[in-house]
Amino acid sequence: MLAWGISAPAAAASNWNSGLVSGSAAEAAAQALPAPPSPTAACTGLIGGIKVTWGAVAHASAYTVYQSTTSSTSGFSVVASGVTTLSYTQSGLGLGSYWFKVATSIGTNWLGPMSASTAQKMITLVLCT
Repeated sequence: MLAWGISAPAAAASNWNSGLVSGSAAEAAAQALPAPPSPTAACTGLIGGIKVTWGAVAHASAYTVYQSTTSSTSGFSVVASGVTTLSYTQSGLGLGSYWFKVATSIGTNWLGPMSASTAQKMITLVLCT
């Protein structure tokens, strides 16, 4: 007997039909999470500006960028989501140290793991290093 108390012959005789259409939840669940990108950070020509870039990730529809002023391993919060390009520029940053991570999105419900952190970038009184 199958679930719901219906025997196999009764189900077969009922002409029930089931199937999945392209893009269904079951199909999406069968895909592996995307690999995280490998971001790098560079100072821009603007005071208080840092540009984060990364390579494309297969099947990615967007990227989420995280920033920390604490360390390369903690204190990250979202500074941009739904980024559809392969870079993000953060401007108007105050004095201090900055690290960035990036995660890949597939559609609207699938967010992969965060990448490794970029190298530290420091905004000093007159320079970004």
